[in-house]
Amino acid sequence: MHSSRNESKERIEMSLNNPDRRPQSTNISCVTFLFLLFISSGSLLTFWGTSALKESRASLNWPAVTGKVMNVDIFVQDSEEIYPYIPYITYQYVVDDKKYTSRRVRIAGEYTYGNECAARNAVSMYALNAPVTVYYDPEEPEQALLEHQITGYGNLIVGGIFTGAGLIGILFPIMSKKRGQLVGKYSG
Repeated sequence: MHSSRNESKERIEMSLNNPDRRPQSTNISCVTFLFLLFISSGSLLTFWGTSALKESRASLNWPAVTGKVMNVDIFVQDSEEIYPYIPYITYQYVVDDKKYTSRRVRIAGEYTYGNECAARNAVSMYALNAPVTVYYDPEEPEQALLEHQITGYGNLIVGGIFTGAGLIGILFPIMSKKRGQLVGKYSG
């Protein structure tokens, strides 16, 4: 009984030390997981990019009203962050006799900055109590912004690259294997 356990242990050690006898499923599973992660990440980036692009294009046709800058400040996140400085601009505007308050400057969301000087430069065009042009969504007037710009292309491009790389990584071995089977079938 004791010798069969030793033989078993020796066989396992031999198979682990011999690359031809190692189980390949673990490596394939890890690689497949990595490519699926690429596809998932790419799809998510593509979705965000498409949404931002659609909304930024629609915002070019939003009506404008004059609003008022109510607050201009810079918040500092955790000092461990790479970009700890966040410009904070609050403005009010009126649509159909209803007052709204917003912080949204652009479709892309808040920008963060690595140094205070860059953040101050970003808020410098918005003086406290100054009038400001506000573009608002006529269907949802609480959705507004101060700056028009087309955005979303970066996420679309990176998302497409990630998704494409993931698909190629998963499909290439499958297609190569099928091609090899076809070549073997017709060459013999």
